[in-house]
Amino acid sequence: MLIIPPSTSTASAELPSDSQDDLPAEPMDETEIPNDGTDWRCPMCTQICWNDAVLCDDPTCNTWHHLTCVKYLRISKKAKWYCPPCKANRICYLCQRTTKEEQLVDCTNDNCWNRFHTRCCKPDENGQCPECTRDQAVQATFPNNLMLFSPPEARKPNKRNAATTIQTLLENTEEKPKPPNGLVIMSININGLRSKKNALEVYVKIYRPDVILIQESRLDDGVPSHELQLPDYVLFRQDRKAKGGGGVAIYAHRKLKPKRQLVHPKPCHLKDSNTANALEMIAVRIQTGKKHLLAASIYRPPNSSTEDFLQHLEGQLSILDLDATPLIAGGDYNVNWLDHDESEDLRRMAEDYKLDQVVKDATHGPKLLDQVYLSHGIQPLEVRNLAQIEKLHKIPLVTVKVSFTRQKTEPIEIYDYAKAKWDQLVIKLSRENLCHTISHATTVSIAWTNWLNTVTTAIDECIPKKRVRRKNSSKWITKQLKLISRAKDLASELLQRKRTPENLAAFRRLRKNFKKEIAQAKAYYVKRRFEDANTPCKFWTCVNELTGKRNKPVIPDLETPEFTARTDLDNAELLGKTFEKSFQNHGALDRMEEHKEGNDWLPICTSTYVEEKIRSYSMRKAAGPDKLTVPMLKTLAPLLSSSIAALINRSIMEGEFPLGWKSAEIVPILKKENSTNPDDYRPIALLPIISKIAESHLFDHLYSKILPKLNQCQFGFMKHRSTTDALMYFNHIVMTGMDTAKRVAAVFFDVRKAFDSVPHGKLIERLHKHFELPPNWNLLLRSYLEFRTFKVRVGSTLSQPYKVELGVPQGSVLGPLLFVAYIDQILDTPLSDDARLVMYADDLVYVKPLQKSNLKSQNELAQDLETLNQEYCSLSLRLNSSKTKWMMLSPGKQHSDLTIKIAGEEIERVDQIRYLGIELDEYLCYKHHVARTITKC
Repeated sequence: MLIIPPSTSTASAELPSDSQDDLPAEPMDETEIPNDGTDWRCPMCTQICWNDAVLCDDPTCNTWHHLTCVKYLRISKKAKWYCPPCKANRICYLCQRTTKEEQLVDCTNDNCWNRFHTRCCKPDENGQCPECTRDQAVQATFPNNLMLFSPPEARKPNKRNAATTIQTLLENTEEKPKPPNGLVIMSININGLRSKKNALEVYVKIYRPDVILIQESRLDDGVPSHELQLPDYVLFRQDRKAKGGGGVAIYAHRKLKPKRQLVHPKPCHLKDSNTANALEMIAVRIQTGKKHLLAASIYRPPNSSTEDFLQHLEGQLSILDLDATPLIAGGDYNVNWLDHDESEDLRRMAEDYKLDQVVKDATHGPKLLDQVYLSHGIQPLEVRNLAQIEKLHKIPLVTVKVSFTRQKTEPIEIYDYAKAKWDQLVIKLSRENLCHTISHATTVSIAWTNWLNTVTTAIDECIPKKRVRRKNSSKWITKQLKLISRAKDLASELLQRKRTPENLAAFRRLRKNFKKEIAQAKAYYVKRRFEDANTPCKFWTCVNELTGKRNKPVIPDLETPEFTARTDLDNAELLGKTFEKSFQNHGALDRMEEHKEGNDWLPICTSTYVEEKIRSYSMRKAAGPDKLTVPMLKTLAPLLSSSIAALINRSIMEGEFPLGWKSAEIVPILKKENSTNPDDYRPIALLPIISKIAESHLFDHLYSKILPKLNQCQFGFMKHRSTTDALMYFNHIVMTGMDTAKRVAAVFFDVRKAFDSVPHGKLIERLHKHFELPPNWNLLLRSYLEFRTFKVRVGSTLSQPYKVELGVPQGSVLGPLLFVAYIDQILDTPLSDDARLVMYADDLVYVKPLQKSNLKSQNELAQDLETLNQEYCSLSLRLNSSKTKWMMLSPGKQHSDLTIKIAGEEIERVDQIRYLGIELDEYLCYKHHVARTITKC
């Protein structure tokens, strides 16, 4: 027990009751020190311990030390404390760990002071440590050359021998290992992918595997894939649905064009088996030149029987066509390959399917559980076991002889602003009368074309271009971290060849340093990034980068029943045709009413407004098809603002939007992970920045006209309103309904391609009749919507232009406001008295309290939903019945057999749904959202 002498009241409080009588109540002088065998003089400063001192808990020591002398930190009252000499006496000289006195063994050699754990090494029959035993054996072999050996007391301790081994490993480690000659496969039982992702990044940076097979990923739906992305890799995952461990995943380099190979969770002949969890497997098809391969990650749970596992695995292999597509299968089979009796059935099955197991050394203690199988014809070039990321499983690294080209990242061409001749550019543009160019053109579209040609010609002459490659790597990984990691792997190989105490201590220390260096390197990088993020924009940019949200997934080769894309151009054309179908009006021709010109014009745009708008844009804002970037416009803003304002004003006066402003580049955004279906991509338009300035001018004046007539239950795309307001209102009406009826039904509507389905004629009619916009404003908005075109960009490849007949452009400034103005009429639908609607953009929630066993309220609910469906149809919008869900909310358990149908199709009932970023449950207690948030911490 820790004791402090009672020279002060605070110190006496720490003494046990039976010890306070033995010590004086007042401070002692040197003559009053009791002679009870206790050393009251601090050995560090040689002063008497009057107060603020601690007693060593070693019964053979019985020495007091000042707290400041030993830098004492009290952890708990029950914790024991030992002075530095006693602590050093409790350290194993092999592993350098402090432990209990009874767990250490003393060397019986009188000239040796080594103490060690029995688990680190066992003493010989004489009770001596390994060093003394080895020295005596050598001296017995060479008795006449005793001068070659130093006496035990002069010999370097084993701690230094381990340090020497580490230094040798670090010196022999290559700074830049040679690039692999073939396809590199890495198989890892990672025991938690999320927590080991940083260590995995280091391994990927060093060994550059092409395919990484992961077992025991331990993931669930609460962990988004973007948090697990590795640079230049595509992640495929299959999580275990039941709680606990398990789960498999595959990282495949994007140059291999990976596609998920569908495997059945249960083989066909085992559909009725109750042992469905005997096998976890995921497979990916990769392309190496003209050859296709299958890469599979396999995991057998330890609690499953070997017989069931082999039956499931054989069923999966029988489905795959291994003759046409060779297989590389790695994983944790939990079958010891070195034990021929235990692995007899597995060996027989591998032979039947022409598979070779290439890992020869143990990977889990003395057992070989982590195995890699190659189809006959795939030749292994190198097989090695890397040191484990977690404590148990080593990492098989297999290089196979597969010829393919390791292409570098495709370079992109950008402007080199560092070498720009800004002064010459300003002089050139000053000589051009840009306002004269605009006023003398026959139409505003020709004026825009002439203006753009003049500006871009001067820019190309004064700003050179350069070709760069995107650096998509982990910036926090340091050279020292890579050096320690490679030294750790060498130490693991050395320990496997020769298991000595020095090699064991060296490996353990390197493994500890590796984990420590990872934490320090990542923490330092994150701290430095946040220190530089001195604005909210930079802060969230940093957060998105660190959480992986800025990693753009690579578009795989898309497929339709009629066509399979092979290049970026094929993907662009296929997406262009898919988007064009959704933008076409397949029903009756949507004609716009002709509106005569009036005298109510939009206010003119000033050069001051243009210049302020340009200054407000971020330097990283994407350019449109005109290639005019924000850095250019900010530098030339005083010179170009008057001519840009003249363009906008001419567009307003003529009621015509220039064709160049209506031409967009579409960037496809993936809605589902690793999907090859073109329908699973959302089109986002990149428009000219000058066009967005004009739209902003229109938006500022339209917003004040539209806002007062919008329904108060609409919360989307409006100033001073957000998802938080919508959620609070939803929570309020649900709680109010629970107070009156105990049960509340909530129907969450989903509209199929809502933004892309808005008919232009009906939108202009609504703006004219409901919002009473002047005729000249409608003419300009009609021109804004008509004759729009787009090209799809995949990588650096552009498709041919396609037409747009429906929808509002996503990525524009005016688009969201026009969409809200159109869909707002859904909120005016007549419903039953106690029914309420909440809408955020196109996300609509219908809420209605239901009295128990009250058929009237249920009939009203069905009638309201049918009315809403008819209203959507009248607006030419289609509900997505597969994504529309409903939930019964109540403060307690409610058993209800109620079924809800819309247009004759039954709507799925759920007990949990994600709405506006919040996980809602049927009790409205948000426990699922809290659990999901905790997993992100």
